[in-house]
Amino acid sequence: MAHDEPDEYLGDESPEFKELNDLIDNWLADERPERYDSGDKEWMETVVKRTADSLEEQPDYTQVFLDAARRRVYQREGTATRRANKFLRDIARTGQMPLGWGEGDAWKAVLRDILSAPLSIERSRVRLAAAAPADLEAWELENAREEDKRRLAQIEARSGARLLGDWLRQQGVQRVDDFRPPMAQGGDK
Repeated sequence: MAHDEPDEYLGDESPEFKELNDLIDNWLADERPERYDSGDKEWMETVVKRTADSLEEQPDYTQVFLDAARRRVYQREGTATRRANKFLRDIARTGQMPLGWGEGDAWKAVLRDILSAPLSIERSRVRLAAAAPADLEAWELENAREEDKRRLAQIEARSGARLLGDWLRQQGVQRVDDFRPPMAQGGDK
């Protein structure tokens, strides 16, 4: 489970937009340069315009507006979750609570941002202010498991890249689209 989006949000894979998403994926595949700077979004403008044209053809914009509003709200919820995570990192780095914590009558109002931020724990969210020791321990264990999964996925991707690079070198080709897998032993000829 991603810690920056509510579980029920399907993001770009919402069923209402499957056909449009498939079109966008195809347009991106057609327009994507072979190499580009990760910050370069200019090449996508053609796809943005084609997508906007497709949306204009829709008889009802309500779903488009709702999806945009939903995306914005969920992004903000993700930002709140990242604030809670940063709060925990800051405690680990400094070994102390933020300045003003527990002081005076207005401290909860001043630190409302942090206190209301959610922690994602398994399939639940818990406001930081309401988190009990068991919640914090469950959050830590879940994060450790997810980090292990991410690390394994990264290791597998690196291994795949290394193996594919070795295969390219063995065939003496310079590009992935020039690679031809060898016939499997006992396979059709």
